[in-house]
Amino acid sequence: MIEMIRDSFTFLIPLLLISLYLLALILELLFSLKKRVIKENHFNQILHLVERGRVKEAAEATRSRSQENILNGSLRIFQKNSPPDREDYLFDLALREVEKINRRVSLLPALANISTLLGLLGTVAGMILVFYNMKTTGSSDPYILAGGISQALITTAAGLIIAVPAYLFHLLLKNQVHVLEEQLELTIDCIMNLYREKREDARKKARMEEN
Repeated sequence: MIEMIRDSFTFLIPLLLISLYLLALILELLFSLKKRVIKENHFNQILHLVERGRVKEAAEATRSRSQENILNGSLRIFQKNSPPDREDYLFDLALREVEKINRRVSLLPALANISTLLGLLGTVAGMILVFYNMKTTGSSDPYILAGGISQALITTAAGLIIAVPAYLFHLLLKNQVHVLEEQLELTIDCIMNLYREKREDARKKARMEEN
């Protein structure tokens, strides 16, 4: 077994490097999303603070870097020099936060595909070598053929061992990104409702002063 692995090392080295990179990427994404996605109870508390107009306090209380960026950015829309497209401004902030994660999450299936293809390439190369040796030596021993095929299939197995967890974590992380998107959208809706309420109160106050 050790000899077969050693003979397949040409294709196993890049697969090993991909697996190490995937491990580091998955750990980094899990840690990053943990800092961005808020647990439901705490998220409801943040929304409650926003509904009561305590946006700055909500930004300080949140444990999510993405939510903090949105809440701090939303403080601008309550100022006199606020951007005219307020809702688009907030959604643009949210999109940038999500895209930071999505770009790295999308690497997982790409690397999984590369691992599978490298594994298949190693197997095909091994099979070609086996049949070439059989042709040049004139040997048709089935034991030699079986040994060569089993050696060639090692790279395919290695590629699949890397690809399957990569796909599983991709599904898990995509679900977490979807939760993050929903939380940011709910926060923006809540902020815009607050903005409309404050604007309506200001109009009523102005009418009362005119009368």
